[in-house]
Amino acid sequence: MKGLSFFQKIMYALNVPIGFVLLFSYLANFINPTFIPFAGLLGLGYPIWLGLNLFFILFWLVSLKRQIFFSITCVLIGFPQLSHLFQTNGQYKEIDSQKSVKVMTYNVRTFNYRLWDGWEENAKSIGYTINTEDPDILCLQEYYDYKGMPRFNYRYKHSKLNSSNFGLAIFSKYKIINRGSVEFNVDGGGYKAFIYADLLINKKDTIRVINAHLKSIGLDKANLSHLKDSDISQAEIEEQKKKLIRPLLDAYKIRGSQAKTLSDFIKETDLPIIFCGDLNDPPGSYTYHTISSELIDTFVKSGSGFSTSVPMFNKYHLPLRIDYIMCDEKFTPFNYNVIRKDHSDHFPITVDLEFP
Repeated sequence: MKGLSFFQKIMYALNVPIGFVLLFSYLANFINPTFIPFAGLLGLGYPIWLGLNLFFILFWLVSLKRQIFFSITCVLIGFPQLSHLFQTNGQYKEIDSQKSVKVMTYNVRTFNYRLWDGWEENAKSIGYTINTEDPDILCLQEYYDYKGMPRFNYRYKHSKLNSSNFGLAIFSKYKIINRGSVEFNVDGGGYKAFIYADLLINKKDTIRVINAHLKSIGLDKANLSHLKDSDISQAEIEEQKKKLIRPLLDAYKIRGSQAKTLSDFIKETDLPIIFCGDLNDPPGSYTYHTISSELIDTFVKSGSGFSTSVPMFNKYHLPLRIDYIMCDEKFTPFNYNVIRKDHSDHFPITVDLEFP
């Protein structure tokens, strides 16, 4: 490292391992966390590792040092993955309603039912947003069927609810000619299955809509609050960290298996597919890579900027998305939109899908 100052040598010593961590994070797409759950953490941290390497590129550019090429190489190797995080060429146009369908996916958090005082107004706002957007196909996760819930203008509906009337729902303006659910082959999470509905479009074409919610991270809020306690000892901090990491890794294991079940079902389906869901995993994950391998990510084709789908992430400017609309290559996506109204702990997403 001739020609470097002492400070620059320290920076390069930090640059190299961070560059390799970025390279390893690309492998999270291909490593099933069911067997190696730690790989999921690398993928989750992709935006952080990318940001740090971009910082080092800027640092070496200002310093006019050839060490810049190390981070540039690390970033370029994973350039295709960057398109899943950020887009600059959104596809927008006026859509012919006779040749397209408008799709919305929305995790509604049980319409906030009794979560706090005044929850009724938030529930009404969720209903108002959905009815104003007026999608042809609506997929809801964390759907809760209760007396007085928001009502939507759909003739057809398919849902799978547990004994507490909680689960998944597909609403459609098009006739549902077949419906069902597929059980996951692993226990864990609030959902034991995903659902699908076959819709008859324009009285001649049949498409299959899939709605899924994969295993949540499941962090204990009480433990998170406990970590902020100034009186907590170092030993207690380490113990609480273990309690946080364990459910995180367990969730990766479960999602790895769930993703495989979903992917197998998609591959076996002959009909054009529209997939909606809360995957609880970012684009740099095995879950995303496995499910999207047979489909088009509509954000990549028609989105712009960052598609942060969770208000908490958006608040802290974290470019993470875990909610998706994907489709068969027979569709052409336009007008991808994240509706940044935080009536739930997820933003609703819409897209227009034009078909031949």
